[in-house]
Amino acid sequence: MSQPCARLRACSRGVRWPIPIGVFAAMSCGGAAFGQSITNLGVHPISGQPVRPTAVSDDGAVVAAGVHDGVALHAVRWTSVGGMQDLGVAPGSAHSFGNAVSGDGSVIVGDEHGGPYGGGAFVWTSAGGLQGLAPALGWVTSYVTGVSGDGVTVVGHGQAANGSFHAYSWTSAGGMQLLDPLGVLGDELPAGVNRDASVVVGSHYFGRAFRWSSIGGAQDLGSFPGHSHAQAFDTSDDGAVVVGSSGTWTSSTGWAYLHAFRWTAGG
Repeated sequence: MSQPCARLRACSRGVRWPIPIGVFAAMSCGGAAFGQSITNLGVHPISGQPVRPTAVSDDGAVVAAGVHDGVALHAVRWTSVGGMQDLGVAPGSAHSFGNAVSGDGSVIVGDEHGGPYGGGAFVWTSAGGLQGLAPALGWVTSYVTGVSGDGVTVVGHGQAANGSFHAYSWTSAGGMQLLDPLGVLGDELPAGVNRDASVVVGSHYFGRAFRWSSIGGAQDLGSFPGHSHAQAFDTSDDGAVVVGSSGTWTSSTGWAYLHAFRWTAGG
């Protein structure tokens, strides 16, 4: 047994489990692990509450998060240089929460609640501040789930008056556009987008994982043999690889027999 492992076993007897993953990594065996460091993101300057990170930029220097300021939830942008920046809420809204960040950290997207539409998507940039995206196309409300790596395109889903969901992409130049205008999939819930927004992945409500591309449109990725459902969560920068989970879902038991998957066009 190495000396670090011996120390870990000895000290872990007095540790309450589970401990945070980052702390465990710092305690783990091997000399290299002891050279790692953990940066404390700090707490909200008014409420003293810790932030809840949700996404990080390509270089790890910018974090999107949310925090409770003592009255409401606020989206937060943390940088290694400037520390914590409270992004506030959209005009007329009560809450906001940062869900995703662009590759270079210049764009934060998320959801706002309590506004004139009850809830909706927002986009934050250093130049324009926090901008709420009003539901379009006759929708009741809209939600954002991701932003392209280049920060140009936002993806999410809007909810129609009949309760159905529709996947969309949004740009400042073109506004909201349906990803599946013919409703091939139905009730689409996007989850991830590649760097230039040419590929979007997600799942159709209680159905199968999908991959949408600007060239081929919507594609049902199916599920593992014997499984009834699948969900796609993210895609690579070039959109060639999709990751998610496949399993069985019932109203009585919920998700069961989940297995991770990695999908490529070749196999």
